[in-house]
Amino acid sequence: MEINNIDKLVNTVTQNVLNKINCNNDSKSIDKSCLILLQNMVFGIKDYLEYIKENYSGYEFYLGTAQELSKINYIDNNSLQLIEFNLANSDFLNLLNSVEVIIVLGLRINQMKAIIETDDSDDINHIILSSLMVNKPLYIMINSNDLMFNKISNQVNAIQKMGINVINIQKTNSQLNKVNLITESYVINLKESGLKEIVLGKKQLITPLAKDKLREFKIEIKYNEEEIR
Repeated sequence: MEINNIDKLVNTVTQNVLNKINCNNDSKSIDKSCLILLQNMVFGIKDYLEYIKENYSGYEFYLGTAQELSKINYIDNNSLQLIEFNLANSDFLNLLNSVEVIIVLGLRINQMKAIIETDDSDDINHIILSSLMVNKPLYIMINSNDLMFNKISNQVNAIQKMGINVINIQKTNSQLNKVNLITESYVINLKESGLKEIVLGKKQLITPLAKDKLREFKIEIKYNEEEIR
């Protein structure tokens, strides 16, 4: 082959590569979209999905999971767009990059410990840590009673200190409504459970120190509109 032809071939290959890079860069994010990642079997999947739909109203939902987990009855009947959880799947990778929010369900305790050690050998941890590096909104959701939550609170706190949001769906505003006096210590517990806002009724009182903590933790206060009327 002549030198000129080799140069032409190199230029052609180079241009093709650049075109592909430009195409990838042109991919736009999907507004109000949420990718739910379910790598492990979890109890209470119905509670998870109801919580997500309630707190992300109007969002388009995708579920990245293994084929066998997608056969769970509640998932199968729940108008979610399913996609295989597979880092070798280009459609899955494109979705990871384009969705607005990523929510991880069913993380094992040993996976939490690995995150703290920045061990990304597990695919789900690789996604979590990579998202953290590029400031991609990502939430880890757990469904735990107080007894078990206290057992894993050290791991949860360590993960939150890394900048990863952890939400315990059992500590929701429905439980908050049962509390008559919101104290500083109660607000600290809210922070640990990952809540970003609280909805108060007209009969609930909040101490000045609790208000200071809410401002410090950037937890927004809202009031029940139905009770105000």
